Amino acid sequence: MGDTTVNMTGGESEDLPTLNLLHVHYDVKEYIGPWYKGACLRHKSNKKILRDITAQFKAGEITALLGNSGSGKTSLLDVLSCRTNGGVSGKVYYNNQEISKKLIRQKAAYVMQADRLLSKLTVREILTYAAYLRLPGNNSKKDIKIKVQKVINDMGLNTVSDSRVGGLIIRGISGGERRRVTIAIQLLQDPKILLLDEPTTGLDCHTARHLISKLVEIAKRGKIVILTIHQPRSDIFRLFDNVGILSLGEMIYFGMSKDLVPYFTTLGYPCPQYANPLDHYVDLASIDRRGYEEQHNTMFRVHKLIDEYLDSPILQDINDKVMFETLKPRYSFSYRRLFVNLYRERQNWVFRILVAAAYVAVMVAFLLRLQDNQTSIQDRIGLYWQSVSVASFGSIIIAVPTFSNLPSIRDVFYREYRDGLYSIVTFIAAYIVHLIPVQIMSTLVLSAVGYW
Repeated sequence: MGDTTVNMTGGESEDLPTLNLLHVHYDVKEYIGPWYKGACLRHKSNKKILRDITAQFKAGEITALLGNSGSGKTSLLDVLSCRTNGGVSGKVYYNNQEISKKLIRQKAAYVMQADRLLSKLTVREILTYAAYLRLPGNNSKKDIKIKVQKVINDMGLNTVSDSRVGGLIIRGISGGERRRVTIAIQLLQDPKILLLDEPTTGLDCHTARHLISKLVEIAKRGKIVILTIHQPRSDIFRLFDNVGILSLGEMIYFGMSKDLVPYFTTLGYPCPQYANPLDHYVDLASIDRRGYEEQHNTMFRVHKLIDEYLDSPILQDINDKVMFETLKPRYSFSYRRLFVNLYRERQNWVFRILVAAAYVAVMVAFLLRLQDNQTSIQDRIGLYWQSVSVASFGSIIIAVPTFSNLPSIRDVFYREYRDGLYSIVTFIAAYIVHLIPVQIMSTLVLSAVGYW
């Protein structure tokens, strides 16, 4: 039973998506004791990450989750995105369907905190290759081009669309633009649910506000937008439709942002004049661990806030509203993307060929002293062995610096693997396919001298 609303484009009514959580708990196993005792000898216990979370997220609204470190913000996103590593109890429903990994991959997109992009590709190339990975296989090149241009327009990336992303050494686009590219990648699938973990981290105040404004525009198109955020400015606070504040894995408030200050005021915690409400109430929900007395007093206050919220009409209203709402895309790993990025790392593939060329000089040194007699037999055996083994050892010498000096490849793999776009075997196969032409070239360089 979804919420029937008017189509935002002015058309007929349609059911917009709703995400409901009812009494959700999240536990993980943790080992107690020093690591050197091993998993078998250490005591294992359950750690409560989230306790009794009930909330409703509606399409067309943007919701911010706040709290001090360890409060459970990111864990709540993990529950919504089916990325948990422990036990989850309770119910999470998208419309009238209980969520699963398959459903979430079709309906939701998760924007991680770190920007994991290939530095040598342009913004448009990154989005194009991501589109080939994420969109169904029946999309034509024209369809993909249109989709890429749409997300470029939506995220305001037109001015840098043909600029390389850049890295630590060679600078490219700005931090705010990198963040928007990361979000644009997830928007390619036109997800109904957009989850973002600390999207404003590392951004200045102006860039952060501009980014949140873009997310508000995305939400108004009928999307569910949920984000965690750390210390937002007061003007950003006014952009949020809903706010959730967590402490010790439990909610102390979840509701409309305009009701935040009145709610805490009725509990005896008014917001001081000229203070940022979010900063003030996150501090109120934090545990002061500087001493036993401070920790005891703040712990008592937080538990009191939790109890007040559990008995509040706000939570009762959410419980009353929570109703259980009622194509598998084909993915193909883009080998060309890996080739383009590594091809532009010229020092790597040139080095691969130069390793073989350098070894030619060693072979020539052997050849100059070879004679047609029995004393040169040992030299010939050594030459044969080196000629056969140099290809494999050369590959090892090249592969180690490639994966240690190009962390962007690993980072992109980790993100896309968790998104379920391809398997570990597929990634390794793509890298091997990329290596084959260079290996053939280096082997020919060796053979041109060694055979004769």
